[in-house]
Amino acid sequence: MILCTGLQASAQEAEKKTIDITSSFKPSLRPSAKLRFQPAAIVADTQRPALAYNVPVQNLSVVFAPTPLRPMSLQPDSAGPLGDKAYLKGGFGNFSTPYLNGIARFGNGEVSSGSVEGNFISSKGKLPYQQYAQYGAKAQLFSNVPAGHLMRVQLGFDGNNTYRYGYRPDTLKIPGDSLKVNYHSMGAGVGLSNKSVADAGLVYSAWLEGKYFFDNNDGSETQLKYNLPLEKILNEDVSVLVGVQGLISKFSGNTNSYNNNLAVLQVGGKFQLTENIRLNASLLPGWNNGEFALLPDIEATIKPATTNLVLQAGWKGYYTEQTWSRLAGFNPWIAQPDTLTHTRNNEFFAGVKAVVNEQFSFRIKAGLNIMNYVPLLVNDGYDGRYFKVLYEPEMTAVLASGEFTWQQGEKIRWYNALTLNAYSKTDVVEKAAGLLPFEFRSSLRLKLVKSLFLKADLYNFTGTWYTTNSGMVEKGKSATDLNAGLEFDITDKLKLWLNLNNILNQKYERWNQYQVLGFQAVGGIIFHL
Repeated sequence: MILCTGLQASAQEAEKKTIDITSSFKPSLRPSAKLRFQPAAIVADTQRPALAYNVPVQNLSVVFAPTPLRPMSLQPDSAGPLGDKAYLKGGFGNFSTPYLNGIARFGNGEVSSGSVEGNFISSKGKLPYQQYAQYGAKAQLFSNVPAGHLMRVQLGFDGNNTYRYGYRPDTLKIPGDSLKVNYHSMGAGVGLSNKSVADAGLVYSAWLEGKYFFDNNDGSETQLKYNLPLEKILNEDVSVLVGVQGLISKFSGNTNSYNNNLAVLQVGGKFQLTENIRLNASLLPGWNNGEFALLPDIEATIKPATTNLVLQAGWKGYYTEQTWSRLAGFNPWIAQPDTLTHTRNNEFFAGVKAVVNEQFSFRIKAGLNIMNYVPLLVNDGYDGRYFKVLYEPEMTAVLASGEFTWQQGEKIRWYNALTLNAYSKTDVVEKAAGLLPFEFRSSLRLKLVKSLFLKADLYNFTGTWYTTNSGMVEKGKSATDLNAGLEFDITDKLKLWLNLNNILNQKYERWNQYQVLGFQAVGGIIFHL
């Protein structure tokens, strides 16, 4: 009992003990040692990266295909900076053919520039009165006017002297004065256009031209042409087109005189419907010598995204100006026309074009053209030396044409063009007299060596229909005209040239009873100032 009492007393004393904390202990870790790297220079990479560029061929409506740019060092020109330049080409050939052509350029191209040009050529064939002479001069001036505009001024005159030597039979004795045909023209024009799109988004190009044309038989024609197209760009996809063009003309002959006027308005627009489809649509109200007609002008262009082809289709209405000066340029042996009027065209067409690669491009087109007032040229008179102008009220033509171009830099360029025309039956004239049903042209330009250049031209056509002096309608023969030429650089300023015309010596007749010259060679020198 005494022992138990002592243990109980000790337990009670133990419960009364306390612990006093005089400081708090905060455990912590020592900072760890960090890795420290020494900086070192990057090793240079001497390998050049191989970069492959895939530039797609752009579909351009020009004869030159886009080619890659190859930088070259500039070769200094001993002639000095661009300034006044002159060019003179002269020569002589068989058929008593003198040839002279010259041009002088001036201006720096920044403020103004211009040129003056003149030419002369004549030949005399073996047939009686088979001779001609052509000559003329022209001056042009381009000037940058304030507010971003460009002004163009043009003056000129030309002449064409020939004889109506195509009479049948050729045993007739006709005085030379009655066969002589001399045409002369004088003209002047002025134009103004803006070089860049202004803030208003307006693009325009105005042109006004006057011309006086006359012959040696009391015939004359005055012309005043005007053209003012306006384009208002609303945004990247839509443009509005408004314009007016026309001709005020008067013909005075040795027996009659009359007016020959034309006025055409345009109202329409250009629309980028999608990324690959573009539409041009306009209405053309026109007045041909007071006769009204409303013509459409609709063309759709489609470019598939996966090819270089461009598809085109449309319905195009337009007028072809038929003036005395234009008809005389087409056939210098026409008689003074009894009347003149312009041709109205309604053409439905479809085509495809493409720039296949850097060398090859082509274009194919087919269509149907409904024409009103088509001038046809028919032999007239008891000897057939005149061509009378007769108008067909309505005529239809099925058209097909193709173009092919192959080019290798500046060394080779080969261009070919084919045209097919199938004319419907006519009423006034039994056949489409004077119009060719088939034409083929081929042109080659070749740089043989650094100083030697070759050119060659081939022209083939199927003969046209004509009326004999007895009233029979016959078809002319087909013909092929092959020409070639050479140019050789002697120095930087002096060259030799040679042209060979009608190499096959075919004495064909483009116009009935009018035989062309045979083989002709003309050569001379070219001098640059």
